[in-house]
Amino acid sequence: MITDRDKQLAHKYNISFLQLSDEHYPALLKQIHIPPAHLWVRGDSRVLSQKSCALVGARNMNHYVHRFIRRELSALAQAGVVLVSGGARGVDTAVHEAALAGGGKTVAILGSGLLQPYPAENAYLFDRIVAQGGAVISPFPLEATPRKHYFPQRNRIIAGLSMATVVLQAAQKSGALITAQYALDENRTVATIPGAVDDSTMAGNLNLLDDGATMIRSGNDIADFIGVGELEQVAVGASEASWLVPYLTYPICFSELLQATGKSESMLRKELARLCLSGYIIQNSIGLWELR
Repeated sequence: MITDRDKQLAHKYNISFLQLSDEHYPALLKQIHIPPAHLWVRGDSRVLSQKSCALVGARNMNHYVHRFIRRELSALAQAGVVLVSGGARGVDTAVHEAALAGGGKTVAILGSGLLQPYPAENAYLFDRIVAQGGAVISPFPLEATPRKHYFPQRNRIIAGLSMATVVLQAAQKSGALITAQYALDENRTVATIPGAVDDSTMAGNLNLLDDGATMIRSGNDIADFIGVGELEQVAVGASEASWLVPYLTYPICFSELLQATGKSESMLRKELARLCLSGYIIQNSIGLWELR
């Protein structure tokens, strides 16, 4: 049930509300078994009905997967494919960043309300997604905090909104595999990249291949089954002469960087995102920024 407060907040923050009966409710999502009755949308709701592919994976992303995302997905977004993911740390964040770097559009589906974005450090990323013509969406009340049972619902929407689901990194048990199962349940294409046989963080990828998932070797493989032409390579790089690099001689948190550099918060976030996407820096397991 939609409360008066949600209506007031939606008006205040320019958030739209889509019901299942609305003309602009995404057609692919409408086709799934028991589609969500409504969606809250920040950004352009029309992007939800464009040619799309879900790309999901682990929060603790490895270098191999990050390199694949940087090398292949920006070109896919530039070709007009909307990259759909869950807005989480790790693979999801890298997918959204790759779409933005390629000048394309991306959609983030949250496991929380739009006014309680999770993870909180991605709030700026979500703003950039909206500013570049994409959308951030959620079926949950606007002020809802993340809850464990929200994430399977979020994963179901990721799969339902997309023509295909590509698992980039998954252990034996993971949310990415849940998303893949939802896609299979709806007779959508499921694909994955191969991982090393001794890499437990990618054991789920190998299991998917054993079960008949489509193998992905490049962005062009994805383009083939989505139905777009051959991709043009997009150069996405970072200069080692970045003004930020001298401050990264040891692992450091965002607030310390902000104080040390004297830059604005928005400028610092942009440079961190650029260097992270290039693979030159990483955010480690405790949230500190460091050189790769």
